[in-house]
Amino acid sequence: MQKYNTKFICIGAIHVDYNMFLNQKYLINRTNPVTLKKTIGGVAYNISKYLRLYSNKIELRSLQTHKKIIKILKKKKIKFIPLTKKIYERFYTSVLNYNGKMIFGLANTSNYENFDTSIISFKTKNKVMILDLNFPKKIINNLITNNYKKNLIMVCGTSHLKVNKIKYLLNKIDVLTLNYKEMLNLTNKNNISSAIEMIRKKYNKLTIAITNGSKKIICIHKNIFYEASCPKIKVKNENGAGDTFSSIFFGEISKNSSIEEALRKAVAAGCLSSKGISLNKIKNYKIILNQFSKKVIVIKKM
Repeated sequence: MQKYNTKFICIGAIHVDYNMFLNQKYLINRTNPVTLKKTIGGVAYNISKYLRLYSNKIELRSLQTHKKIIKILKKKKIKFIPLTKKIYERFYTSVLNYNGKMIFGLANTSNYENFDTSIISFKTKNKVMILDLNFPKKIINNLITNNYKKNLIMVCGTSHLKVNKIKYLLNKIDVLTLNYKEMLNLTNKNNISSAIEMIRKKYNKLTIAITNGSKKIICIHKNIFYEASCPKIKVKNENGAGDTFSSIFFGEISKNSSIEEALRKAVAAGCLSSKGISLNKIKNYKIILNQFSKKVIVIKKM
């Protein structure tokens, strides 16, 4: 997996994640012992972290954060550009059972919506611009509208509550990743078949990948339908697997890999994340990813 000169600009969330793992079966209305793991999170950060596999030119734009986090970003060779002077507190907490399955998540991220939206407005060209949907609709609309003609625009669905921010921007987006629930909300359809049919008819230039946990991943590329199957794995922590999938999918497409290769690598990366295998040393991760991706089956359908 050779690195290319592509410049990525990731725009969206970076904050602290608190992952709480239950030590046993939980009891309602009772105190439950947990093991706490504290990490850097946020969709835009999670994506930028894995883009290091593809480029040394990675830029992350978000609300100002703490000096300790900025030092970590610098060490990871991610250029951080704060969009505010003030540090707006935000965090995400997930509760997972003893098998690593998420029971629920708690997002204290309203500050992404509540800062001065007039401060974010810029134009660029010949970049890959990747957005999560944590910022206000006005900002997302302006960034995409001002930049889609001279850049590749890629978007991660982020949340079924936020995906409607791009409902009227799909003709300006090149690549979109989201899950089943987000897809249904985005298209206002009751079933996935109807949602896919609408996208294929109205937005046939959009590449879209739809995840569904451990079930088959659906992809539409150049109006052709693909399915990818996840290998069976032992889940350690499924939190963040979707962001990892998106990052590798975006990275592969940015270097003009075939859609089959992009899906194989992205599905493999999501599975590895769920297994608890993260990106520590790039060289070692590339080997593991390449080997595991051979287990992923992609079927092309018309």
